[in-house]
Amino acid sequence: MRKTIAVIFALFALIGSNAASGATGPVVTRTANKPNQPRILQLPAAHNGVRVPRADGADAGLVKIFNNFTQYKNSPYWGWSGYAVLGPDAGGEAGAEQWLAAPFTPAADHTATKVELAGLHYSGGNTFFVSINSDASGLPGKALHTFHLKNLPSVVCCGVDGAVDTTGVKLQGGKQYWIVFGTNANDTNAGAIWGFSEFASVQEHGANMAIYCVGTGCGQLGYKDNAWNPEQNLLYGLAFAVLGT
Repeated sequence: MRKTIAVIFALFALIGSNAASGATGPVVTRTANKPNQPRILQLPAAHNGVRVPRADGADAGLVKIFNNFTQYKNSPYWGWSGYAVLGPDAGGEAGAEQWLAAPFTPAADHTATKVELAGLHYSGGNTFFVSINSDASGLPGKALHTFHLKNLPSVVCCGVDGAVDTTGVKLQGGKQYWIVFGTNANDTNAGAIWGFSEFASVQEHGANMAIYCVGTGCGQLGYKDNAWNPEQNLLYGLAFAVLGT
């Protein structure tokens, strides 16, 4: 049975595109690492490119099951920095492979037909996966649907890559789920960034995530090897939305 989920990776402009459109953008403070929390990865200057407003027309008629993008149409998240998604040969800290996961809880029963998140190709190969996972005692559990994607955008804003399917994933209201963003086993040097949400979203939804670490260097980073590691009360949240019916 075919499922229907559109998974869109897009980097949207923070302030530059707002100036072009005449919209008022958010006031963004400097990013800073918080002690004992994951290191922030900054976008290289070489990734600067054409910046255009967010193309969200395809969202018409869909229910926002969960959304922690900003209120600004043309700058829905912080496009300059985020947390890293790295293959085992991508040059990460201590040589470890790293995936990220962000939790969400629907307020009511829904069928998820689209997932949007702020993803940017950073270095190396360019194949990744994204999945909707069940919850297992507060950490990501079984993948309910997985997409294998390639050619993520490599400029600051707003290339789109996605996968479409037409049935969706049934979600239960009040139950926690996870969005997982990781690397492909056949593209071991791939690296990407998952961009941040704004502080207002962190205050409303909290900022918790989980990091899956694989490699002998995991212990040096304070993580369990080949396991999901919880990160709670973060200074920055991961920007994404889940939409459907």
